[in-house]
Amino acid sequence: MKRAAALLALLPQVAHAEDRVDPAAERAAEANLESQARRRGIRVQFAVGGAMTFGRGYDETIEQGVGTSLRLGSVATERLVFTIEASNFTLLHRPAAMDGASKTHKNLVNNVLVGAQYYVNPALWVRGAVGANSYIGERVVRGDGTVGDLRTAGVAAGFGLGLDVLRLRRNILLGFEVLSTLGFSREGQISSSSFMLDVSID
Repeated sequence: MKRAAALLALLPQVAHAEDRVDPAAERAAEANLESQARRRGIRVQFAVGGAMTFGRGYDETIEQGVGTSLRLGSVATERLVFTIEASNFTLLHRPAAMDGASKTHKNLVNNVLVGAQYYVNPALWVRGAVGANSYIGERVVRGDGTVGDLRTAGVAAGFGLGLDVLRLRRNILLGFEVLSTLGFSREGQISSSSFMLDVSID
C-alpha cells in the first residue's frame, strides 16, 4: 500500500518533466525550419534595356544606347531593402557637323549609388539612391562650344520604379523597371533613363 501511494505521488512530477522541452532540441528543430518570407538575406538584381541621355551645359543632344544595372540588396524587412548599385549607360552618337567627321562615337555614363528599395505591395516597388557619377564623351560639344573628348566626375541621384512579374523558382524573379539618374559636375548636368528587363535572385 505504501508503494502504491509513493508511485501515485511521483506521477505528477514525471508528467511535469515530460512536458518540459529540451532547449537544445528546440533550437535544433528551429534551425531546420525554412523561412517563408518572400525576401530574405542578400538579394542580387541585374537589369538591361534601352537607354537615352541628355546633357545640359555640355553634350546637349539626345542620344540612345543601352543601359545596365547591377544591384546588391540587404533585406531589412519584408518591404524594405537597402541597396548598393553600379549602373552604366552606353550611348552612341555622330559628332556635330562642324567637326567634319561621320564616324559613330560612344559616350559612357557611370554611376555608383547607395539607397533603398521599398515594396508598395508584393510586386510593385520604388527606390531612390545617391552617389558618384562619371562621364566619358567622345567628340562631343563641350561647355565652351568646342568639339572634342570630355571627362567629368561629380555626384548623382537615381530613382527607380519596378514590377516583379514572374517567379521562375522560389528565389528567381523576372520583372521590369525604369531607372533614371541625374549627374552633376562642374560642366553641367547629365540625365539618363532606361527601360529595363530585370532578374532578381534572393
